[in-house]
Amino acid sequence: MKVTVSVIFAVFLVFFLPSVLLADSDDTATPWTAGKELFGTLNYRSKYYTDWFPEPFRVEDTAIDSELRFDWEHDEAKGSRANTATAEIQKSWGIFTFELQAPYTATSAAIAADSDDQAVSRSSSGFSNVELGGRLPLYQYVSKSGLLDNTVGLNLEVGIPTNSVVSKNAQVAPGLFDDLAIGNRFSVQTLFTFSHTFGTVPAGRTSFQYGLAFGYAIEDEAFRIPRVERLIPSVELVGNTVLDGRTAGANALTGTAGLRAEFKSMGLFQPSFGVGYIFPIDRGGRNELRWGLIASLSLEF
Repeated sequence: MKVTVSVIFAVFLVFFLPSVLLADSDDTATPWTAGKELFGTLNYRSKYYTDWFPEPFRVEDTAIDSELRFDWEHDEAKGSRANTATAEIQKSWGIFTFELQAPYTATSAAIAADSDDQAVSRSSSGFSNVELGGRLPLYQYVSKSGLLDNTVGLNLEVGIPTNSVVSKNAQVAPGLFDDLAIGNRFSVQTLFTFSHTFGTVPAGRTSFQYGLAFGYAIEDEAFRIPRVERLIPSVELVGNTVLDGRTAGANALTGTAGLRAEFKSMGLFQPSFGVGYIFPIDRGGRNELRWGLIASLSLEF
């Protein structure tokens, strides 16, 4: 518990305290102005500040954002299945973005057969770790023509256990992200993190996690769908490599192919909705997953 409190305090010092100190100026200043005051390495011309980067499905969002988001994911593996519903809120102050995420997971796994050769399964459900997160850009490059637009920044997530059957250990995951825009169509969002789990985890407490999301924006001038402002077909890669424990070196890589539609503003919110198909890529991915589906609704405000 002491470790968890220390981690939460560190998150406050790194992300929340600067935003509190800059609260008065942020009320009247644009995000990039606050950034220039802090670092002098940011560029107000960057698309990072305009909600241009599309919302990924399974790769963590790394752009400035204020939104409510609701996801449902269904995964099928050999002898097991899982459903996860996640509610999330993100809020930006200046260049700082904070998020709170609460996932609820229900799993079912076949464990044996009874005397009548009927399958017997074991089910478990509960809230997974509640995640607190924060991110901020550190450096930006925008070419004179605007063709290349790149942002590098820090990301930090802390998982607080709920003591349910699926959530017993705290986690901390510091990371580095890169958001690249090429012209007005193509985007690459990348996130690398080192995740550490506190407590006894036989398979390994520390892992290297990575995600890449490739998106291509199709503006409404190219199609005629009522109320739809933009379509974004995307491909994502999500990987995890265990760094210690009995499975050190084991890697699992999965992919997601999806389509998201961004709608025109409706009152206080601008909604977007997307669906994606999840599939394994390497042997580790196939050991964890046969196939999956994800549906995502976000409401930007």
